[in-house]
Amino acid sequence: MIATKLRVLAAGILLTLMEPMAARASTPGDVIDAFHAELIAVMQNAESWDYATRRDKLAPHVTSDFDSAFMSRAAVGPPNWKSFSKEQQGELTATFREFTLANYAARFNGYSGQEFEQVDEQDVRNKFKFVKTRLVKAGGDNVRIDYLMRLKGEVWVIVDVFLDGTVSELALRRSEFAPVLKKQGYDGLIAMLKAKIADLEAGGDGK
Repeated sequence: MIATKLRVLAAGILLTLMEPMAARASTPGDVIDAFHAELIAVMQNAESWDYATRRDKLAPHVTSDFDSAFMSRAAVGPPNWKSFSKEQQGELTATFREFTLANYAARFNGYSGQEFEQVDEQDVRNKFKFVKTRLVKAGGDNVRIDYLMRLKGEVWVIVDVFLDGTVSELALRRSEFAPVLKKQGYDGLIAMLKAKIADLEAGGDGK
């Protein structure tokens, strides 16, 4: 009788521990819908929320929904990535994540009736999917935003964003980072990213 009760108790504890893991194992579309819901909330409150508040609201989603290490490695290229120390790889990942966050906090700074719509979800290859969406403006103008997702463990994460369905964020970053790395190396790249973050925080365009 005691052994049975202990088994039931152990099973209950195991199920409790597994619940957060199950909740995180969302579909790619679920991840994007939750991220978009937070973006809309930030936009709707932009008049009363300053940059720092918008950044803090978006930080949990950018941290969990974007695979910043994967994106950093792709943006600098595998040979450069391998040449960096573990400490440098960690610093670049954190700085790239902050740059991504700064872009969203700075650019989603107003609301005029926009809505996000999910259009389609497509398999790309094993463990990769495209989630196709659009930002619908009140005037009828649509902006297509597609997300390349990969399955990391049990969680779907964003590894690239395509504006208008064709302009790859990672491709843009690669073309931007390559000359800096060639001329100024790792330190120059970090300095450039931090300058862009500061510019976005000050109300600039981060260019």
